[in-house]
Amino acid sequence: MSEVRTMPVPAVHRTNPWWLLCAYVAVAWIIIGAWLKLTGVGWATAVAFGTNAGAHLSVGLQTLAEAAQHAFGTTTPTVAAAVAGVLLLDILVGAAFFAFYTVLRPRLAAELAYVRKV
Repeated sequence: MSEVRTMPVPAVHRTNPWWLLCAYVAVAWIIIGAWLKLTGVGWATAVAFGTNAGAHLSVGLQTLAEAAQHAFGTTTPTVAAAVAGVLLLDILVGAAFFAFYTVLRPRLAAELAYVRKV
């Protein structure tokens, strides 16, 4: 154990998440640009396709919202109260775990580690 204690602390390599995000976006746009160039698709065609896909997505989301409103229209207060109750229960359980691990667990460990001398 004494050899381990005299060794230097190992350096932890940390990567900045912003660099990872920037690299991901850059590589994604390079791939998109290469695909457009290799397939011969122009920018105008790609933009038209994107706006058309966005319009279809918007219509689909609107239809989904209308279906949810139709399904839960009369029971919305009951569903909202049930969801709020479940979230409150989750928060209380989370607070109990937090209290146990920050307050009670160290006290319990200290109490169990205490050895009485007779």
